[in-house]
Amino acid sequence: MTSSVNASNVESKSPCEAYAQYRKHAKYDKDFKECDSHIFGTVVWETCGAINSEGEAYRQLMRFASVRQGREHSSYCGRMWSRISCILQREVAREIELRTKDQKYQYKPEEAEEDEEAEEEEEESEKGNKSRPLKR
Repeated sequence: MTSSVNASNVESKSPCEAYAQYRKHAKYDKDFKECDSHIFGTVVWETCGAINSEGEAYRQLMRFASVRQGREHSSYCGRMWSRISCILQREVAREIELRTKDQKYQYKPEEAEEDEEAEEEEEESEKGNKSRPLKR
């Protein structure tokens, strides 16, 4: 996913094509060069909805599926893009959860630090009150 209004993409005619070529292919192509059983292809969406040329396979699949199901193409595609979007968001959330599982974070918001300090002061004052004998 890339943004067409990002400072690095404003001048580009097709930000999703540039992102696919210079980021994804540059990073992963070397891993698939000697592989005969797999072909690597990127699917990059722009935030405004454009898709790169390798993602055209999704459009063709939807076209064939809508014909096979006997549904109107425009309504079928709208539903399928929604499904793909939801699946993509869910899988990204899962990956984030898996990567951050059991990690301890150093950064705490200022409010959390202030709350912890206040709780510690209260605990110390309570301990101090319990240890002093009551005056009669």
